[in-house]
Amino acid sequence: MIPDLSKFVRGTHELILFDNMSAQAVLAHKKVFQASVDRVCLGNSPTNLNMVSLWLWKIRMVIASNCWQADVAAASTADVGWLSQNSVNVYVHEPLWEPDVSASSVDRESEEYCCNQRCRSPFPPYSQT
Repeated sequence: MIPDLSKFVRGTHELILFDNMSAQAVLAHKKVFQASVDRVCLGNSPTNLNMVSLWLWKIRMVIASNCWQADVAAASTADVGWLSQNSVNVYVHEPLWEPDVSASSVDRESEEYCCNQRCRSPFPPYSQT
């Protein structure tokens, strides 16, 4: 599922951040993420009551995901090829925040568990040629 983009305003917004999006969601919305010169219509229905038409040409899109590598590993060869040709994968090996030094040791242990166990993927980045 793709988030609601009805509030996107071209000329005001230069970047769209998709937080915790799966590779499957990207693959299901290739037209959105290719950001071509053509408009993309989302939310189509028989009445088009909630339809949103977007022109995403040259709009930067960033996808943050805790499970991207696992999603890509589970994708078909064709889908992995499309993702590698249409995206730049930046694998972050460590937290991008500094721990709160005033936090209790229990809180710091929770942060370390998240960083070391849940957020890190055992899969290497897919190759980009």
